[in-house]
Amino acid sequence: MKYFPLIWAALWRKPARTILTLLSAVAAFTLFGLAIGVNATYAGLLEQARADRVLVNPRFDGTLTLAQRDRIAHMDGVVQIGASEFFVGYYRDPKDRVLPIFMDHGMRGAWPELPLTPAQWDQLEANPSGVFLDNHTAARLGLKAGNAMPLLTTAPSRRDGSKLWLFHVLGVVENLPSARGGLVMANFDYFDSARPIEEAGQVAQLNVLLKDPDRANEITGQIDAIFANSPNPTWSVTDKALSENSISYQYNIPLVTEGVATAGLFMILFLIGNGIAQSVRERIAEFAVLKTLGFSDAGVMALVFVEAAIPCLMGAAAGFAIALALATKIAGLSVLQKMLVVPPSLSAGVLALGFGFAILVAFASAVIPALRLRRLDVATALRR
Repeated sequence: MKYFPLIWAALWRKPARTILTLLSAVAAFTLFGLAIGVNATYAGLLEQARADRVLVNPRFDGTLTLAQRDRIAHMDGVVQIGASEFFVGYYRDPKDRVLPIFMDHGMRGAWPELPLTPAQWDQLEANPSGVFLDNHTAARLGLKAGNAMPLLTTAPSRRDGSKLWLFHVLGVVENLPSARGGLVMANFDYFDSARPIEEAGQVAQLNVLLKDPDRANEITGQIDAIFANSPNPTWSVTDKALSENSISYQYNIPLVTEGVATAGLFMILFLIGNGIAQSVRERIAEFAVLKTLGFSDAGVMALVFVEAAIPCLMGAAAGFAIALALATKIAGLSVLQKMLVVPPSLSAGVLALGFGFAILVAFASAVIPALRLRRLDVATALRR
């Protein structure tokens, strides 16, 4: 505590410089936090992507069929296959867009990561118009288990010509990090039986779980070859490969975010380092007096390190708080708003890493001025 008045006086020796340095650190750490958060998100998505799951999509702007699902299900090496379809609707207000994913019974085994227990899967299959919402979507729409959830669409229409689809909420589950736009899990049979007859049996995607991931490339080639000349040609890719391609498409996003994070750190290092160096130069005589009064070299150096650490850590705390707020906002911008965005993952581990870098930057910015004070000749400094 005896050092605190000295540190406080040093920080506020020139208030304008301290405030501007702190604001710059906040801005830099906000940028740094968002960059490492996005990088953590992509790392998590890659880790979760599976090499033993093949995603079968229409090759062109068409659809797939349940008949194709049944044909693929009998292929050697296929363990499970599930079909899914979706539409974009809104709940009460056009701004409250909802994208229900209609899943058939095979999705239970083809996508086991979905946050549904076996009992909840049974409940979904037993209640055709029921849906399970993730906690983020439920909070956004103000819904809970037992509530009705009518959705209005521009397309598709129901078989009776109505564009109003009636659902009710069966329960609320934890969201998946990969579900950027939320997760609304619905019953495919209900959707398929209610839409126009000419559209029945059509699906947007087939999800194929394989017995051996080493055969993934072989099986994707076989699937595409089977349907190459059919009315519904396919484009098949493993979940893992799709995630890797999405990240590196046009830009290497992890490399870009790492570059942004590094630039942010250098910006902070330059600002804090320049400020501390200037502050020490202006107070050489004061440090000489402190040494005369009995302060050790280590004690004087500690003053400089703490003086650098305070704006770094305060800037990191404020910057990461802003980054968290922005990450929450970004999470609401998804394909539902026609924006493909990835919300940063600012978990406790990511924040701890950020504060670790803040301490490292504080040390790096103070080390040269501190070493200068360690070599300070007291007599020479007092004659200035």
